Amino acid sequence: MRNLVLLFLLVTLNSHSQSDMRGPMNLGTSPGVVDGVVVSNEVPVRSKVPYEHVRLADYVWSKRVFSRIDSRESINHELFYPFDFFDYEEFKIGNDFDLTYYSEFWTKNNERLSLWTIIVKHILRGDLRVFAPYDPNSIGVKVRDGYQLKYPIISLNGNDSDHDGIDALFTEPIYQKAVLTKLASYKLGDKIQLTDEFNNTYQVKKLNMTAEQALGDMASVELENLDGSTLSLQDMIGDGQNQETEALWAQQKENFVKAWNNSNVGEYITTPAEVKILSSQAIPGYKIKEDWFFDKERSILDKRIIAIAPVANYSVDKTDKDKADESTILYVDNKTGGFKGSTGEYTGAIHQKEMFWLYFPQLRDVMVNYFTYNDRSDAQWMSFDDLFWKRKFNAQIYRTSDKFDRDIEDYRFGVDALYEAEKVKGEIRKWEHDVWNY
Repeated sequence: MRNLVLLFLLVTLNSHSQSDMRGPMNLGTSPGVVDGVVVSNEVPVRSKVPYEHVRLADYVWSKRVFSRIDSRESINHELFYPFDFFDYEEFKIGNDFDLTYYSEFWTKNNERLSLWTIIVKHILRGDLRVFAPYDPNSIGVKVRDGYQLKYPIISLNGNDSDHDGIDALFTEPIYQKAVLTKLASYKLGDKIQLTDEFNNTYQVKKLNMTAEQALGDMASVELENLDGSTLSLQDMIGDGQNQETEALWAQQKENFVKAWNNSNVGEYITTPAEVKILSSQAIPGYKIKEDWFFDKERSILDKRIIAIAPVANYSVDKTDKDKADESTILYVDNKTGGFKGSTGEYTGAIHQKEMFWLYFPQLRDVMVNYFTYNDRSDAQWMSFDDLFWKRKFNAQIYRTSDKFDRDIEDYRFGVDALYEAEKVKGEIRKWEHDVWNY
């Protein structure tokens, strides 16, 4: 009996902790209310179906294929709709942001979410590890080889587990910035400048102490004048006998404390960064990396997605498109539908690139609990994992493994590139056909 009680508690706790990962529910908040004919949440949390094991000895042929899933194709709409919306005028992220706060400015459909909304939600929860699209430490032109999953964004306390947990995003400013710059139009905060009674302007670097400790030991906090001279915070405020100086400090103290808590040790204290997370309407497509392979044991040509990357619009000149990075990402204005960047309205050239990469098997753990719309029957919704498993989408090949290591658009253009992509598919099907005939 005791074992049964323990089992019930474990199941209850697990279901409660992951209650926001389940699919469509029709149980109302009022007792005895069912919004429909049958109860649809019989399995609160589902697990992904594991892939078929493939032995190395049976892995006799493979081809690496890169494809793009385009939001403009109607067959792909289940991945991109419904849109969500952010209230960008109110939404700000600092070190003190939390899920409750940002949820107030994030409008989503109650019954189903787009794939992008799911990805953002679980990155912010710490359930998904983000891989940068290029080496963050590289200088100059960014080689976008992040599809190899070589550049994970790891917190200071991160380990070899699949994710870093929700706390790291809320407590580590460096990790938070690294993640949010991949999700959003990101603008660094402005340096806080303190002024004295003589209208001299000072900047201050954060020390390895809290704001309360800094205010308790103001003689240790060094201010830098724009002309290079320095003095302590204590010297600027004085002995507290000057009412004008005290009044000036009272006006600046609150901003000083907020900026101190928002900044990293050794850097000038700044206001919170302006972060505008992309809503789903700003995602024009996804790139997927997959392996097409022949399994000799099962005698089938199979496909397996390895990684997936959301695509965003970047405000870069087409002649300099390889230098696109997180600082040039564009979001969509909810009111006008136009593009905006970190500095306002944007009407220039746009180039589309992947924002970051996710390890697809890890994403499967999340999206198996979210369901897509079925326009034929509301009783036959499938999970996002089912959609990818059953290939209920269309993807255009833009690159395959070859001796030149190049994209198709590097040697074919326009319609010819589409024909070349179809040619690649035809060659793979021909290989499978030959296996059974010769």
